[in-house]
Amino acid sequence: MSEYRPRKHSTILERFESHIVSRDGCWLWRAPNRGTGYGEFWWERRRYLAHRFAYEHYHGVPIPQGLQVDHLCRNRGCVNPHHLRLFTLAENVLCGTGITAINKQKTHCVNGHEFTPENIYYFKGHHRGCKICRHNASLIFNRNARISQSRCVICGAQFTWKGTRLKVTCSPSCAVTLGQQTAPRHPPKTERGRCKICGNPVNAKGLCGKHYMQNKRGTLNLPSQPAWRYPASAVATGGTTRRTA
Repeated sequence: MSEYRPRKHSTILERFESHIVSRDGCWLWRAPNRGTGYGEFWWERRRYLAHRFAYEHYHGVPIPQGLQVDHLCRNRGCVNPHHLRLFTLAENVLCGTGITAINKQKTHCVNGHEFTPENIYYFKGHHRGCKICRHNASLIFNRNARISQSRCVICGAQFTWKGTRLKVTCSPSCAVTLGQQTAPRHPPKTERGRCKICGNPVNAKGLCGKHYMQNKRGTLNLPSQPAWRYPASAVATGGTTRRTA
C-alpha cells in the first residue's frame, strides 16, 4: 500500500479552490470549522479565513479596518463572493439571527404596548423599556407598600419606613454595623500561620519545619490547644506539651 501524501498546490488560489466541493448557488467549503462554522485553510504556515480570502481575491480590494464580511445567504460555510458584503460590527449583529437582532425587530413589549418614541426609555446602556409597564409596576408597588414604625436593633431609635419588606435598621451606618456583627467570625490574624506547638511560622499542616518532621516520624504528640497560648507556667518536655502544677 502506497504512502498517502497530501496534494501540493503551486499557488494559494489553487489551495483555496481545492476545498470547494459545490458551486451551485453557495460555494460550500469542505469540512468547515466545527466551532465557528467558517471555512479556513493554511498556506505557508499561515491560517486564512476562507470567506475573507474570497472577498479580497474576487473583489480585488482589501477589507478596510473596522469592517467585517457578512454572508447574505446566512451560510457561514459559503465562500461565494456574490454572497459576501462588508458591514460594521453593529450592522452585522443586527442583521444576524442572534438575540440582539431578534429584540431589535420587536415592535411591542411583552404586555402588548407599542414601542413608540414617547413610550420608550433606555436603561443599562441601550436596553429598551416600556414606560407604561414601568408606571403600572410603580402603582402596584405603592398599593402593596405599607407604612410602619419600628425600632432600630442597633441604636434603638424609633423610625418610620415604607415598603414591602421589613426593615430593622434606621440608617445605612446601622445596617453596616449589623452586617459586621452578623458576619462569620474568623480567627485573629495573630493566630494564623503559626505553629501549633511553638508559635513559629508554619511549614505545613499548621506546624513549623521542626515539629512537622517529628510528627511525620510519629514522635510528636499534638496538644489540644497551641502551646504559645498557654500561660508562662506551661513547659514542653520531649515531644509532649503539658502544664505544670
